[in-house]
Amino acid sequence: MVQNYTNIINDHSTLCPLNVGEYDFIFLATCLQKGSFFLEPLNKYIIFSLESGLIDRLTKHVIFMSMFNRNIIDVSDAYFVFNLSHLLFAFYILFFGLGLSFLLFLCEVLYHFKL
Repeated sequence: MVQNYTNIINDHSTLCPLNVGEYDFIFLATCLQKGSFFLEPLNKYIIFSLESGLIDRLTKHVIFMSMFNRNIIDVSDAYFVFNLSHLLFAFYILFFGLGLSFLLFLCEVLYHFKL
């Protein structure tokens, strides 16, 4: 659409056409209370990570590593025992998230009692 507009006005120097593959849309959502003191720093860090290209780098790394691991690991239909050690990392993440959310809850409560 931008290319068509620049062809009509015959001036390609004033607009950046944003060719396909040079941009991506990323939709992020988070639930915060209105007026929360976490809103401003969170927005700042999200914008910094998007502008620096950190998210693009991480997605490219994940795609590369999945392609790399697909060639090394032999995925077969063999039976294996699925036990608690396979889920240990998921439980670590769960407990870390619970601890972090409880800490943020305490910070919110202390902040509102301070006012």
